[in-house]
Amino acid sequence: MPKESTTLSAHHEFLQIYRGRHGGKYSISRGLPQPLGATPLSGGVNFAVFSSTATRVHLVLFAEGEEQPLIEFPLDPYFHRTGHIWHILISGIDHELEYGFRMDREPDDSPLLHRFDPRRVLIDPYARAVSGGESWGERDLHGDYLT
Repeated sequence: MPKESTTLSAHHEFLQIYRGRHGGKYSISRGLPQPLGATPLSGGVNFAVFSSTATRVHLVLFAEGEEQPLIEFPLDPYFHRTGHIWHILISGIDHELEYGFRMDREPDDSPLLHRFDPRRVLIDPYARAVSGGESWGERDLHGDYLT
């Protein structure tokens, strides 16, 4: 994902500006750990999710109904995490976007206990609505669940 610039905002928050797949311009900042889920604010949309075991989290945005991500934002564990809450504020996004999270754990010393697959986009457990559930529970030829 192409990063355009890095600056400090007036509130001394780290600010990054990204360009999306369709040319959209997005800026990110630290965000707030509460409330959980996606929350529209005057400065953008705040995303917050709980994970006590993830070491890497990415916010993935999709244009409505599309399977390919529009853009992914990696969350910095030192800047975008408070306790076990990962959070980010995104400015410049359309309210018609869909989203999910990719999570990983490195090193994963207990893969049978902590199961992470960074190839999968996860549903936000705090989402107020979910779309695209037509294939839930269906399996492919190899017996894996469809996403």
